Order: sequence, then C-alpha cells, then structure tokens
Amino acid sequence: MNDGALTIRRHVEAGKPFTVAGTQGVMTGQQEGTFEAWVLPVKLLSHFAIRADVEGYSVPIDLNADAAEIEVSPDHTVITYSHIAFTVRQIMFAQDDAEDGTGAVVMFQIDSTRPMDLTFSFTPEMRPMWPQRSQGFRRRSG
Repeated sequence: MNDGALTIRRHVEAGKPFTVAGTQGVMTGQQEGTFEAWVLPVKLLSHFAIRADVEGYSVPIDLNADAAEIEVSPDHTVITYSHIAFTVRQIMFAQDDAEDGTGAVVMFQIDSTRPMDLTFSFTPEMRPMWPQRSQGFRRRSG
C-alpha cells in the first residue's frame, strides 16, 4: 500500500464522512468507523460497529468512541482506535482489478497489552441499489 506524499492524516471528526470506492465495491461511513458496505449493486451491511472486551476491564469498550485518527491515501483508508490498553487499525481498500463479486476489503491490525476479544456488529441488508430492475426507458407519447 502506498504511504507517500498524497497521504492525509487528521484527528477523527465525529460525523464527518469517508468513502472507500472501487469499481465493484464501496464503503461509506463516518470517521469514527461506522460504515455501510456494498458489492455493487447490492448493499451488504450497514451500521458497522466494534466493541472490545479487554481482560481486566469490567465493561466492554466502544471502539468507535475511541477513534483517534483517519489516514487517507489514494489506495486505502485507515482509521486508528486508541485506548490505554490497545491500538486497533481498521484498514480499508477496494481494488479495481479484483475478481467479480469482490467488494471493498476491511482488515484489522491489533496491538494490545492484554488479551482481548473484538465483537463486530452490523445490520445485514442484502438490498439492491434499486428497488426493481430497470425495464429501460419508455417514451411518453403525447
């Protein structure tokens, strides 16, 4: 992945959008890490969120609330979640030359001082972009 002069790094601004897009897959979301994912033209999921259960902590930790930095490059986007016990990097990209049916990809890099479990939650969608297949254009007479 490219890490050159075209990379922009900023502190996360809650509610500000991000997009990762390729010819077959798209992820759109908010900088705190929530997103929806598409394998075009079908929406696969929405409301993606992450929770961490860290050994020694009595309550789960909402990673989206701990989103600290967003890094945007031409070929990928990374959201970094920072906590005293861990750092999680959400790495997202969409290849233009991927096989048919391949959408955008999300990988996670996890560094933790204690054992932890991550729980990923989302709303499954499986909805087409359009409610009905296009029947073509019809000419109106008149």
